[in-house]
Amino acid sequence: MNLLALALFGLLNSRTAFASDKTLLSEINKIFTVWSDATSCTAQSQSDVDPDPARVGCIQGLTQVQAGNKSSITVYWRGANMTGGATPSPEVAATLANVTKVTVKACFSALSTKDRKWRKKKDEIGKDKQCFKKLKEDETWPQDAHDASQVLSYTWEVADNTGKATYFFRVFGYDAQGNTIGYGDSDVLLEEPFTHGNMTIGTAEGTHGIGYWKVKGFDGLTSGVVTGVVILSILSWVLLISYFVYEHYIQKDD
Repeated sequence: MNLLALALFGLLNSRTAFASDKTLLSEINKIFTVWSDATSCTAQSQSDVDPDPARVGCIQGLTQVQAGNKSSITVYWRGANMTGGATPSPEVAATLANVTKVTVKACFSALSTKDRKWRKKKDEIGKDKQCFKKLKEDETWPQDAHDASQVLSYTWEVADNTGKATYFFRVFGYDAQGNTIGYGDSDVLLEEPFTHGNMTIGTAEGTHGIGYWKVKGFDGLTSGVVTGVVILSILSWVLLISYFVYEHYIQKDD
């Protein structure tokens, strides 16, 4: 009985932990600039993968990442407006000064949540299903004495159980007490374009990092699986017909 009570207590605690962040997204500021190594693309439809000169904001098409074959995509983040001589607003700068840890999440695009209640966006962060997957949790940032211009990154190897959809990244910032105090999204750039490594981060044609990218769902229907299903289907009919013939004809004759 005691073991059962402990198990139920643990289950309730774990469920509470998953949805414990009652912070409203609408009540915190965007304090991070977030980008990826994907080609910039504002398109959200999974079909927009081929180049199209008539497609505004995504001429080159969505960058695609195949789930389940060790393909990956990298997300980067730093404090907003902390490069190229720009400075953040006093409010953003003050918030950034209090950030001690971050969590990185993958989020469905708005189009990929349509008619899917299990992906529904909610303002309360702990109940939000749009940004569903924690990729990196409680990462120390910044690591260099509160230097909000420090760029950190995380490379996500997309697992085979990741749903086919279009995505963007979201980074949350927490203070020393664990309160959620700010965030940033990779689907919008709120500062001037800038250079990182060999990439120009912006929204113009040929730039990288801003907008959406697509996960191609893992296809487990290999030729061997299909062949096995066909053979089993045929055998099931053969057994059914054989039983019918035996039951209605051979057994009666006996």
